[in-house]
Amino acid sequence: MRKFNLIVLLMLCTAVFAMHQSFSQYWFQSGAVASSVADFNNGASISIYTQAQSPQYSSYAFWIGEHLANSAFLQIGYMVSNETGITYDNCTSSGCSSSLTIQKGIPYWFFEYFYANAPNSSFLGRIGSSYLFNNSFNNFSFNYSPADGKWHFYVNNNDVGNVNLGSSNSGADTPAGLAEYANASTNTQYMIPIKFKNMKFYKNNTWNFVTKAYSMISYGYGSETALSNPYGVQEVSNKLNDFIVGSGLSLAQNIVLWNVGYSLNIISSYPLNGSGNYSAYSTVAISSNKTIYLNQNKTARAILEGYIGTGYGSYTGNDTNFTVQMYSNIKEYAIWQVQYFVNATSQYGNVSGSGWYNANSTADINLNSNLIQLAKSERAVFLNWAYAYSAKPINIGSSLHINIKVDSPKNITTLWQVQYFVNATSQYGNVSGSGWYNANTTANLSLSNNIFYYNGTSRYIFNSWEVNNKVLNYSSMVLQVAVNSPKVVSTVFSHQFFVSFKAENEYKDEINATYFYINGSRVLSGEFFTEAYNKTYTVNSVYYKNVTFPVNYLFNVTGPKSINILLPVYNVEFSAKGVFNTPVNATAEITFKNNTTMNFYLGKNGTKTIQNVPYGFATGTIKYFGYSYNINTANGESQKFIFVSPLFVLFLALIIFLGVILYEVRKRLLIKSDDKMIDNILENEK
Repeated sequence: MRKFNLIVLLMLCTAVFAMHQSFSQYWFQSGAVASSVADFNNGASISIYTQAQSPQYSSYAFWIGEHLANSAFLQIGYMVSNETGITYDNCTSSGCSSSLTIQKGIPYWFFEYFYANAPNSSFLGRIGSSYLFNNSFNNFSFNYSPADGKWHFYVNNNDVGNVNLGSSNSGADTPAGLAEYANASTNTQYMIPIKFKNMKFYKNNTWNFVTKAYSMISYGYGSETALSNPYGVQEVSNKLNDFIVGSGLSLAQNIVLWNVGYSLNIISSYPLNGSGNYSAYSTVAISSNKTIYLNQNKTARAILEGYIGTGYGSYTGNDTNFTVQMYSNIKEYAIWQVQYFVNATSQYGNVSGSGWYNANSTADINLNSNLIQLAKSERAVFLNWAYAYSAKPINIGSSLHINIKVDSPKNITTLWQVQYFVNATSQYGNVSGSGWYNANTTANLSLSNNIFYYNGTSRYIFNSWEVNNKVLNYSSMVLQVAVNSPKVVSTVFSHQFFVSFKAENEYKDEINATYFYINGSRVLSGEFFTEAYNKTYTVNSVYYKNVTFPVNYLFNVTGPKSINILLPVYNVEFSAKGVFNTPVNATAEITFKNNTTMNFYLGKNGTKTIQNVPYGFATGTIKYFGYSYNINTANGESQKFIFVSPLFVLFLALIIFLGVILYEVRKRLLIKSDDKMIDNILENEK
């Protein structure tokens, strides 16, 4: 039988508590050693009940360990010290890297290893308290990892360290689960019995229970043996792989353990009670919940449909409450049916198909209608199905009936589009754009014609739109309406009559005025005006020949009418004659009221008439044969001028010439008369 030792406790007594050394040292060991079924393993595991103790003289340790094929050694478990102090808690062959304060009587996990053929005087391993639960079973294990070529140590499946020990298996050695009173000087200290169970070994990539073990009462490596080992081991109620170690127990050495009893293994995808080791021939009652919820919101569940049993005395059937007879090792395979809840909802209409479905089955989901009338002019139109929990809804079908593979809980809903009706009409012409619109979109409405002629002097003209009884200040024939509710849209038309305007001069003759200004707006000779019994229009002015004539003529429109506007416009006549009353073709340059000028000849008749002169106003000059006169006329006054003509000058010159001739003739006649008289006188004088 091999000897096992716990050098860590030696370290605790010598390094941590240097003041408390013992010169006679004993390592009392007792527990169970696996049979050869566990040789050449790649790891070992055991569950040990963790309980505080009160050692007085030295320390306790409870562990599982084994030698490797190359004689290296490793072990893991927990220890309880008899004193409080500081120790190194992480030591390798390179030295220790940290320290830990250990409390007296409190369990701490540890693992320790020794290299092949190395001295056993120094501690290599770790000590800790995390992952450890007091007053309960804790699992301690180690196994070789081909991935990195190291042995890994675990406390409750938490990896707490690793080391390369130069071998991958235990060789012919098997693991042992032991309790140890370490570095002691007496064997009188009481050790509370501690339970061990479920010793396993790792081989062929599988964890296997140790089906047979032997009791061991011995001493650690290097221990003195002068004192007898008082710490025993025994089975617990003949249960397989379940034993207890401590004071007051059997001291029998190398006795076969758990050779009477069988295991009941309930193999289930979900936790069920009942697995364990039971005494042979006993009756075991199994009671299981038929339904297990697999998530917090209870939308996934497993239904226990029954068991299939193997082994003599097992049960096969649909009951979830049954008994088995432990005539052999029994395995009961729980048969589960996983189910998921399908929650199909809709904001509108009615949906069928919600409920529990077997995993990977098909759910038939139906919606009763794809169109729901919400109000007279409001409705909801079905778009598609979607997963309700998606941040961005995923379209999973747009027909009223869909099939969904139920591979997980499903929360399915419908997506709808709310629509509003836009009713657009017009008393005259046609409006396009009426119909159903998606909520919060825009309706584009258009009027076909903005003028409707009743006859030549009466018409209706588009004025504005009215939306939901509110008249808009908007006269475009195209209207965009925000569809955030049902809309009733109509057009507003005004009744208009044709009003003609005619300008007259002072002689009641029509003149062609350029513009008429009505209420400040310019119109031509005729235009349609809106019917208004209580509204008065004003002809402000008339524009004629670049002159604006103030008018201030008031009228209202109750039907077609014609309005004559009298303007102060006159015909201005210019005439010129000579002194003999003969026409003179004089030239004239005149300026009118509008500051325009005009140059003209009076012609052979010596007369020129300017038609329709604003205000009859004209200024300027008239010229003829070097003579000129100023012109200044208003209100249609005629202007007459008398000029000296060339004929008159010729006539005057002829008169003067004839006068001179007559004078000379007379003068000559007088001279001749005087000469004859003188001659007669002279004659007479003779």
